Amino acid sequence: MSLLVIIGCKEKDDIPPTVQILNPSGGNPTYNYEDLVFVRAQANDENGIRSWIVKLTDESGRVRYNSGVIETSGDPVNIDETISFILEDVHWPSGSYSLGFFATDFEGNEGAAFKEVTYFEAPLTLDNVLTLTSDGVSSNLYTLNESDQFVEVASLSGDMNIAYAGSYHSEVLVGGGTTGRLDFLDDETFQVIGTYANSNPLNGDFVRDITFDEDQLYYYVSFFDGTVRSFAKGGTQRSIIEVGDNFRPESVLVIEDDLFVEVQQVGTTNFFLQQYNKNSGALENSNVLPGDLEGLFAYESDNILAIGNGGDGIFARVFDQQTLSFFDPTNYYFADEPIETIEQIGPDSFIIGHTSSSVVYLFSFQSFLSEGNSFDAQSIAIDQVSGNFYTINDNELGILNSNAGFIESLGVPANSREVITQMNK
Repeated sequence: MSLLVIIGCKEKDDIPPTVQILNPSGGNPTYNYEDLVFVRAQANDENGIRSWIVKLTDESGRVRYNSGVIETSGDPVNIDETISFILEDVHWPSGSYSLGFFATDFEGNEGAAFKEVTYFEAPLTLDNVLTLTSDGVSSNLYTLNESDQFVEVASLSGDMNIAYAGSYHSEVLVGGGTTGRLDFLDDETFQVIGTYANSNPLNGDFVRDITFDEDQLYYYVSFFDGTVRSFAKGGTQRSIIEVGDNFRPESVLVIEDDLFVEVQQVGTTNFFLQQYNKNSGALENSNVLPGDLEGLFAYESDNILAIGNGGDGIFARVFDQQTLSFFDPTNYYFADEPIETIEQIGPDSFIIGHTSSSVVYLFSFQSFLSEGNSFDAQSIAIDQVSGNFYTINDNELGILNSNAGFIESLGVPANSREVITQMNK
């Protein structure tokens, strides 16, 4: 006699939920900054839907809005859900966005539906025009008010030699030479909200350059102690790249996953362009620079333009981002005078100041060099709203138009070192 036992097992569910977006409807809806987005979607799964989530993703793949996972109650076969959110981040760029509704069943299968929308970013507005002063003992930050007068907004101990307006995080960074300190200030109250301190500044020169990584939203700051450090909002330190005790990092530039640094070898006149992986800190490439650099700039989106002072005058060279090789082995020497400051005003345009003849130069690889106003610019900032430049000349703030033509001058506090502008994004 035999016994037949039949054991039944549940068939595995590998079919994702069916999803459709009902609102927004129509083809390619358009939204502006501060608009309300109303989303309604339906989903169906014969074994029940466990949760859903809504995401808005920009063209680069970055998720700009995430509702978070929303659990359903019970095990509904059908859901009809709505959610709304405001496009209130001033830093989102214009472009095509993908609005996605994702539903997950109890086996972990995910179904999704997408709607392409167009977004127009926040209008660009000028928040602050600031100048940094120092008498070697203490430093002060002034902002230009509506009456075109500079008003003191912060007083800091020590000799501070660099300021940076981090408009994405709405804060101002001020770095010191003799202080060995980097302060993070709120851009409305100008109270210190974070500080990085180093007990070993070198030769009275501490912070050299500050750049912002729009991908990771970190600041990268070069220090003369042989390090480049990244900081998040408010001064939280994220990572350290060790350039080396025998090297002093100066200009810094972030392009995609890489950090490019101008490095001077201590005790020599040797300068290098070095490429580091910004995530691992590994040195990837190095090449010799022809002289003392004043700035590294992104050129034609993903290449590097190095501009500085060489033995035969001002030089400009373009480097391939991947190999650090020169596009042209010839230096482009275009002025027989030293420069002290430079500002990028377009993908291929630069304004150069503080030459021995007190002339502001405009430079591009299309037109090469044009002479601007006779104004000894010790510091340059650009107002992206008007397209005008702010330049410091002794005790005056000169305002020049996009052709370096003179508009007006305003008084600045004594010992002004630098002028910076801060935009709302």
